[in-house]
Amino acid sequence: PAMNLMEGKITGFSDRSVELELSSGQKLSVACSPGTSAVTGAPVHFGVRPEHLDMTGHQDTTISGKVFAVERLGGETYVYLSMEKGIEITLHAPGDMMVSEGDTISVGMDPEKCHLFTEQGTAFERLSS
Repeated sequence: PAMNLMEGKITGFSDRSVELELSSGQKLSVACSPGTSAVTGAPVHFGVRPEHLDMTGHQDTTISGKVFAVERLGGETYVYLSMEKGIEITLHAPGDMMVSEGDTISVGMDPEKCHLFTEQGTAFERLSS
C-alpha cells in the first residue's frame, strides 16, 4: 500500500519538530527540521507508511479511527481505518492481529518515522536518530 497522506496545518515548531493539526482535528508532532518552510498556519501534508503504524497504540503519538475493512493474508494483515472527516488510512499488522470491522482502535506511530510535506510537495528534512 501507498503511504498514508493526510492534510493538516502547522500550529507551531521548534528546531527539532513541527507541530500540526490534521484536518480531522487530531494534533501531533513530527520530528523534522522546520527549515524556512515552517510557517504557523501553513497547510501541510502528513505522511506515515502502513508498516510504521502500531495497533497497540503504545507510541509517542496516536490517532484513532473505526475499522471498515480487514484483509488477512496469512502472515500479515492490512487494516483499513476511517477517521473523522472522511480520512482513510491503511496499517500493516501481524497476521495474528485480532481486529474486526466496526472496531474503534487507537494507532500509535513514532514521530521519527513520519514525513511532512509542504503544500507544493517538498519534504521537510527528517532528523537522523
